[in-house]
Amino acid sequence: MKKAKMLILFSLLMGSLFGQLVEYPVPSSNFTANFCNFPLAWEACRGRSVPITVVSKSLNRQDSMLLCQLVPKGCFQTLKLSQFIGDAKSVKPGVTLLLEEPTPTSYKGLLRCISQQISMGNVVVVPALFKEMNSAHGSKAWRMFLERASALGAVIVGAHGPSMVIGDLDFIRQFPIDLFAYVDIEDEGYPNANVRLKGRLESCALPVAAGLALYKGSHPMLSSKQLKSELRRYSKKAIWGDVKLTNGNDVLHFSIIKPTDSSFNVEVAKHSNVNAKLNSKFYGRYFDAGLFVAHHSYKPNEWSYGVLQLDSLRLIGTGKGIKVAILDHLFSCADTAITKHYVNPGSVFPSVRYDQGNEGHGTWMARKLLDVAPEVSIIPIRITDTNYMASCVGYVKGIDYALNQGANIISLSHQPVDPSEQAMLDSAIDRASLMNVCFVYIHYSGSRNDVVKTTPIEFVTEKTSTSSINVIGTGFNDENEFPFTWGFSQTAPIVAGVIALIKEKSPSLSNEQILHILRQSYKIGTDGVRYLDAKNAIRRVSQEAGYGGK
Repeated sequence: MKKAKMLILFSLLMGSLFGQLVEYPVPSSNFTANFCNFPLAWEACRGRSVPITVVSKSLNRQDSMLLCQLVPKGCFQTLKLSQFIGDAKSVKPGVTLLLEEPTPTSYKGLLRCISQQISMGNVVVVPALFKEMNSAHGSKAWRMFLERASALGAVIVGAHGPSMVIGDLDFIRQFPIDLFAYVDIEDEGYPNANVRLKGRLESCALPVAAGLALYKGSHPMLSSKQLKSELRRYSKKAIWGDVKLTNGNDVLHFSIIKPTDSSFNVEVAKHSNVNAKLNSKFYGRYFDAGLFVAHHSYKPNEWSYGVLQLDSLRLIGTGKGIKVAILDHLFSCADTAITKHYVNPGSVFPSVRYDQGNEGHGTWMARKLLDVAPEVSIIPIRITDTNYMASCVGYVKGIDYALNQGANIISLSHQPVDPSEQAMLDSAIDRASLMNVCFVYIHYSGSRNDVVKTTPIEFVTEKTSTSSINVIGTGFNDENEFPFTWGFSQTAPIVAGVIALIKEKSPSLSNEQILHILRQSYKIGTDGVRYLDAKNAIRRVSQEAGYGGK
């Protein structure tokens, strides 16, 4: 009996060290899917969905692929607007998504068709904006069309970009928008105060239609108005602020978003120090497929670190005794929880202090590193001038400074070097390798086999490629609610933190051995993309030749 109790206690101890109490959904390589928490939705719906009818002249390849990714076992059909209005019976029961921009002459017939669809038990999704913000979308006729469609039970969707930019707030508040959703646009530029987003703004409705198809697959009897109510209920609250920034003779406009008034006011106050003025603010909601379909949502950091199994890693090691040099800029920080880890800071530009300027990129990299390895020592090395311009010469000087300060790992999250300078960089990396210092660089393109190249899975082009160490990019930021960034830069310090735990366990491992461990320690995501299994990487340390299981 006593022996049995001991076995149970041992099992619990090992479970706490290498087990994970929470099973987080595996990530996708699609940014929109991760951004909107679709992996949670996929788990909840268990493959159930209803057909989606897309009203469009022709569904382009990008939209078609996105729908297939967001609704993996879905059924789709495409109808032109004239077909949709002319024959309501041709629409399959399920979700109808309007992607072809209607003309004023079609409004009456389209409203009649929307009414028919909703009476048949279908749900209709209508974007509030097509292509870009312009005066045509601000017309009285268009506003009235949206108001009538909304009253019938159609879901009206507004657009925001990767940084949660939704456009001119005074323009937006004219429309009866139920919620905002992510739209993938190539350029988030701000050409003027009235045209804030350019691109295919109607594509914001795609993830909402996909989420509705998944949810209605498990709740087929819910009416369109009930689904519209559920969608608003299970979405996230947000406050957008339209801010004007005076920069010399230019007036720039940008939007900020926060989950609460208090955090929003702090952000506005921060920007007010650089001649920024709050123009207006807007209270709204944004779409989260996991929250809508599964009625549960992870905060970005909670999910991304959960996939990395960070809780288990912290029970295994802390990185104590390991020095990580971060080659970057903007290391200034008032948070002593970060700065107390700084040792031997430096700058490759004698006239520019390492901590000159505001908190920024370098500080964020340090924070991500400490999230993974909370007791490492950080050597912050500024490699840019006052214009924040970096060069290969700066990289090389930074590497040599790091080596002189006894770094064990070097993390670099800056732009790639010119091909003509690759040999110069490789020579510096060789000096680091001879001292058994591991070099982590997000943009490495040379031929060395001992450099750790990191990539967010949202950027992976070859699913089976082992040239880079992939981690989920969406959510690695300093916000508790909103994933502002893709997290490309953050992948380097995160993986550097895992390497610190490996080196803490076995300092003598070579860079090639560490890279081999990382490449062999992976899981496979929902669409076949490999991503780092950090816990397994620590397990593999004792299996590497030269460690001997000590």
